[in-house]
Amino acid sequence: MNLIVYLNEGWHQQWGGSIELWDRQMKHCAAKYPPLLNQALIFNTDENSFHGFPEPLACPENASRKSLALYYYTASKEIYSEVPSTSTMYHARPGDDAAVQREARRLRFDEHLRQWVPPAVLRYARAARRRLGR
Repeated sequence: MNLIVYLNEGWHQQWGGSIELWDRQMKHCAAKYPPLLNQALIFNTDENSFHGFPEPLACPENASRKSLALYYYTASKEIYSEVPSTSTMYHARPGDDAAVQREARRLRFDEHLRQWVPPAVLRYARAARRRLGR
């Protein structure tokens, strides 16, 4: 589970920063909540709970988006064989430009590489790319 408490005194909604909760197919935004002071959001977190605040902030330079995020996780021993261990899996939203969609695909590909390629092979591949200037 995720618990997010917003700590933004005097936040204006036109500054953006709303968290978006997307459906499991990443077809539409199911809910959107602005980061207003003392507002909290609790939601289930699993491999299909797509959420985030993808729009750039438009707040003044002296303002920042503040939140406190708490996570609660439990699992049976069987979960380790049922669900692969992953980091954040990025998905593009419908209507995102081609560059954002390419970056989301690259990040998902990188996550799959981390799951299936031994760490030593990844380190050597990255070192070789650096030596080649890529």
